[in-house]
Amino acid sequence: MTSGENQPEVSHKAGNETGKEIEWQRWSLAENGKAGWLRAGGVLLLVALIVLVLLLSLTLATALVLSAALMLALLPYFLPRQYRVSESGIVSVRGIYSDRHDWTEFRAYRAVEGGFWLLAVNPLEQPVLRRAPLKVRDLFLPTPVDLAAGEELEAIIAARLQKEIYVK
Repeated sequence: MTSGENQPEVSHKAGNETGKEIEWQRWSLAENGKAGWLRAGGVLLLVALIVLVLLLSLTLATALVLSAALMLALLPYFLPRQYRVSESGIVSVRGIYSDRHDWTEFRAYRAVEGGFWLLAVNPLEQPVLRRAPLKVRDLFLPTPVDLAAGEELEAIIAARLQKEIYVK
């Protein structure tokens, strides 16, 4: 799904009755160049050593099951992540794992270098000592590489959430 070398594809769709939709992908291994691929090689070497230890120390069936579980758990590290943002929410897919978030889960956003933090609880509205439920969490949404798509993404986010002013 890439057009050109290491350039994620961005597609803009007119949504059904909900409005605009943006889809793009980011692949950290390809974007980080040689360093990303060296880290991936290191991870594969470590996995091979773990599988070897499992094969030597456990029964074959147990070692194979544990090795398969390890590889399945690490699969998302090696795959690109696809993002889809629309008026109805945010979908993030990486390998066989998918996350869906409704806009109602977030109260504000903060623009930072490389993306946006979607904040689950606005700190100005929440008492300091009160704890949020475990399901509530902030979400980092990386911007598309395409500058125009990044501006369109911010427009969609700004239409749904208030911008938080961050003061150090």
